[in-house]
Formats: sequence, structure tokens, C-alpha cells
Amino acid sequence: MNYILITGAPNTGKSETIYSVGKLLLSDFGFKDISHAFEIPIAKQLRNCLCILEGKNRKGITKRILINTPAHDLYHINQLNDFYNNNKSIDLIFTSLRDGGDAMHNTFFKIMNIDNNKDNLFEIPLAKITRKNNCDEAMIWYKNTCRDLIINIMKSSSFEL
Repeated sequence: MNYILITGAPNTGKSETIYSVGKLLLSDFGFKDISHAFEIPIAKQLRNCLCILEGKNRKGITKRILINTPAHDLYHINQLNDFYNNNKSIDLIFTSLRDGGDAMHNTFFKIMNIDNNKDNLFEIPLAKITRKNNCDEAMIWYKNTCRDLIINIMKSSSFEL
């Protein structure tokens, strides 16, 4: 299984980053929301999004991406695992997760049965912007750079978007 995990402390923009990438996949890459979760208003969307986007990659092969926010507690990790088990034809799980210092980080790996020897895993840590001058500009740069990095990872030969 392929995983892209957006990790970080609370309020570092994990859910917003995932939502931004999801919107870009829908608008610029021709993916369709086959679960209709992106029809939920954005405020509700960021609290709990669990959906599947489907589209063709550059080689014309259909790809299915399971998008999830959040996976920071046992309830949401189990919800993600159940959703995945009921939708097995998934090519990539793209989810948020608290950082490695959080107890749920290891719990997530156990419940999702992630095997570092056979699964393709890419973890992107997010941090807080603390700049006092031009904070808004720095935040826009940070968000756009993270989104573009994730899209480039998805387009790589490892993930084949």
C-alpha cells in the first residue's frame, strides 16, 4: 500500500494541507470525488473528511486516493481502517496524523498494519510558522510549497499519479 502522511503537532495545518491537495486533484488533475465528501462545506470538511478521489494518472491508469482528516485519536484511526477495509481497491492513503511524539502515531501504524518493509510510505512533517514580520506572506508561501511538494511526490514513480 502507498501512504502519504501529513504529520505534526495540533494546529500546524495538516487538515488544511490535505484539503488543499484534494481540491487541486479535483480541479487541475481531473479526479472525481466518488464518495461526495468534498460537497460538504469547508468548515465541516476540515474537521472530518473521509473520501475517495478517482482519476487517471499520466499513463491513463485509474488511481483511487483515500483522503482522510484527522487520524489523531483511536476513534478516527479505527474509522479510517474500517473505511479502507470496506474499499480495498485503493492505491494511496493520504491522511493527517500527529507527530512521532504523540502516542497515537505508533497506534496508527499498528491499526493500519503498516509494514515499512513492504509498504511505500512518505511522511511529511509540518511545523508552526513563528515569524513575526510578514507572517501572512510566510504562511501563504509555506502552504503553497507544502501543497506543491505533495503533488510532486504523488507524481513521482513511487506513487504514479
